Amino acid sequence: MKHSISLSLICLVLLTSCTYFQNKKAEKQMQNYTAYKDLHQHQGTENYEVITLFKNDFILNEKLIDNNQNILSLLGENEKDISRKKIDFFGDTIGSEELWYRTLKDGTLWTSKHYLSWLFNGDNTQHKFIDPLTNNKIEDAFKFKNTEKDFKKWFKKFQEIYLLASYAYIYNSRYYFKINNIWYMMRADYYNEEPSNFRSQYPEKINPEEIRMQPLQESMETLMKQNIIKVIDYVQM
Repeated sequence: MKHSISLSLICLVLLTSCTYFQNKKAEKQMQNYTAYKDLHQHQGTENYEVITLFKNDFILNEKLIDNNQNILSLLGENEKDISRKKIDFFGDTIGSEELWYRTLKDGTLWTSKHYLSWLFNGDNTQHKFIDPLTNNKIEDAFKFKNTEKDFKKWFKKFQEIYLLASYAYIYNSRYYFKINNIWYMMRADYYNEEPSNFRSQYPEKINPEEIRMQPLQESMETLMKQNIIKVIDYVQM
């Protein structure tokens, strides 16, 4: 019994000690962090301009780098406003719109009703998706019902479009296909004949050459590997 009590006390002391040292380490890290000056307060930076991209109350919901154009896409949001900015590597804003859209891997800005190519070419025209069975524009994908009632005919067209598409994006039961920079849509949930493993048979796909938007990695090593930050000169003082 004595051994059991002693062992319990040792474990308790060790646990308390670990917690204490962890708290002290965290406190020291916080002190080190708060000791840093803002960039503009450092000697030698008076010749540089510090640019504020978003106000303090904005939360950055998306930080992407465009591999093709070497620009950043930032989506900031607060309680009142939403703003998407394109930033070059000199910190200059080269485009800004009040746009909230899902960003696809090829840079397309997507919603259920339309899509935009603004992110990579500055065009904010709202393009409707096309029904490949009729070649008519779809006003709202969520309200859209398939125009072809025969599953075999629908499935034949689906396979044809799927094979042609350079990008197949899935949202819920809707398939969006990119063919020659035009987006088509087909619903895959209206037929009793549809197999239960339909999505695993026809998963999302994209031609690697179409991929341009990547999440921005914020570690210094990664930023330098991606050529976002380049060391021009270094002088030890």
